[in-house]
Amino acid sequence: MSADRRPGVRPLTVLMSVYNSERFLAESVESILGQTFTDFEFVIVDDGSSDGSREIIERYAALDSRIVVLANEENIGLTRSLNRGLDVARGHYLARQDADDVSLPQRLARQVEYLDRHLSTGLICSGIEVIDCNGRTLARKLPPESDSGIKAGLLIKNHVIWHTTVMARLAEIHKAGGYDPAVRYAQDYDLWWRMGRSTGFGGLGEALVRWRSNPEAISSRSREEQLESMFATSLRAVRESLDPGEALDEDAYHRFWRAYHGSAGEIRSGDIDRLGPLWKLLAERKEELPETLKNLGKTVQYLLSAGKFAEGFRLFGVISSTLPGSPRMSALVPGLLKGAVKAVLPGGLK
Repeated sequence: MSADRRPGVRPLTVLMSVYNSERFLAESVESILGQTFTDFEFVIVDDGSSDGSREIIERYAALDSRIVVLANEENIGLTRSLNRGLDVARGHYLARQDADDVSLPQRLARQVEYLDRHLSTGLICSGIEVIDCNGRTLARKLPPESDSGIKAGLLIKNHVIWHTTVMARLAEIHKAGGYDPAVRYAQDYDLWWRMGRSTGFGGLGEALVRWRSNPEAISSRSREEQLESMFATSLRAVRESLDPGEALDEDAYHRFWRAYHGSAGEIRSGDIDRLGPLWKLLAERKEELPETLKNLGKTVQYLLSAGKFAEGFRLFGVISSTLPGSPRMSALVPGLLKGAVKAVLPGGLK
């Protein structure tokens, strides 16, 4: 890391916002304090918690001088709380962690090393090990590793970059304007897209964070509002990526996007054909979109299961023509045909 001569600057700030997270908070805090990379400040924002979270934070702050505590007098939400943390952060780099997740001991060291070596990269993320509330492993997910792969994946879906796995150059976050206070949910997706206009992204092909699937989390409580916030960013991303003069049918894209995220009932006849500019855009990036192709295959199944046969098979045709000869496409065919049969015959194939 190049030396930064500003007074009080640290190599790294870790930023966590906490709201009524007492159940998992101690484990999460300890996973940061126990990192093999130790030269950091740990900014924790208590967003007006009414449980025992504040007491837990204060207890750890009394034991470790790296912890900086910010306390909101009332709950102001994740976006504004994170911006409060950004305002006081003194790190050259900034890492995020959610209050119910667990970083593996080498996480910070691996990400600092990567950013030190890749000067054109402004953000690095990692994979996740998905765990339940009892710490049992449910799945393992990895991000694309290339800048182009990450940015292509962000066109339609947020969870190409998991917020809690990110480390970024603080200057790049400030350059992009920080978190937008007007975006209450999926504020990370909005920030990543804005940052990506001026800096490179990278992904580590290893799971460095244990990400908790928690029914009490914000993403589960406010799923509908979060989806609409995600859609707004996706729509902007697609529009900004189209060739000059090309226009996207925004209503058709909204209905397709909802189907892509598991709600197939709204799609209308002709919507798939109205999205020609989108299919052209994805075709230009087809080598960078293996997960998107897989999810498009699932969307076909959602459509068929919802009785949207014409659009389901039309999307199947688009996938086939957009990515001809793809091994992933061939692997999808049996499942898609099985889904079609099941949709027509509830008992499926025996």
